Amino acid sequence: MTDLGGVFPALLTPFDRQGQLNEPMVEALIHHLLEAGVDGFYVGGSTGEGLLMSPQERRRLTTAAVRAANGKAKVIVHVGANATDDAVDLARHAAEAGADAVSTLPPLFFKVGDEAVIDHYARVASAGLPLIAYHIPALTGQRMTPELMARLAEIPGVAGLKFTDNDFFLMRNLIEDGAGRWIVFNGSDEIFLCGLAMGAHGGIGSTYNVMPAAYVSLFRAFQAGDLRQAQELQFRITRAVRAIVAHPTIGALKAMMSARGFDVGEPRRPLPPVSAAVGRQLCETLDQIFATG
Repeated sequence: MTDLGGVFPALLTPFDRQGQLNEPMVEALIHHLLEAGVDGFYVGGSTGEGLLMSPQERRRLTTAAVRAANGKAKVIVHVGANATDDAVDLARHAAEAGADAVSTLPPLFFKVGDEAVIDHYARVASAGLPLIAYHIPALTGQRMTPELMARLAEIPGVAGLKFTDNDFFLMRNLIEDGAGRWIVFNGSDEIFLCGLAMGAHGGIGSTYNVMPAAYVSLFRAFQAGDLRQAQELQFRITRAVRAIVAHPTIGALKAMMSARGFDVGEPRRPLPPVSAAVGRQLCETLDQIFATG
């Protein structure tokens, strides 16, 4: 089993005022999150607007993220694309850039059967990096069954699964069937502790960008067996997530980071932006939620 695991922010992708990739801000964000104690980064995923970027931009983002992490944390690069060949090309670049692993959604637009899904993952895995499959049925309409995961695990390089779902019976079945052969990341921030309790090896999430220390503390408390502290942190996190998702999520997160002094710009269309005033208000809400007492 790969040594990946722990707390991985799904990194926001910063754009400048002209809407272009802001590589210096990628470095600033990563250094900020490293100071909070995160274990790694998930780069270019849905939170990172990877599917709204050109392949050239995605390569530049990968290079910037790997350089900024500088071996201090793991970097998983999301390479998902409508065309399998595009995903393979991005995976090969991630390997050349020095990333630790890649991840990809199943085929997105065309509804294909299990054999085509297996072929898709096998081709991406051929790039040579550990591959984290991605289960997010709310967006893809496809579910990762234990039978399909067992077949994927026969592919050299397939190392685990990002599980963004609230079906913890399925999560537990996938983890048990893996018997240590693959890892599972929890992908739903508001129920991170639930995933850990069912055996997840860590978490990947969007709101980790704006409250990284809370997720790191929760994970460390769980590892130490302090379930009361882990539960208290999860309750606060869940209240914070509830406030954030009352707005368009990526726009809200970007507005919050800008309010914190990291000018990450607006999300790309069709994702809607959120006003600076709302960003400041949400930061104040988080400060109140996590205030001592």
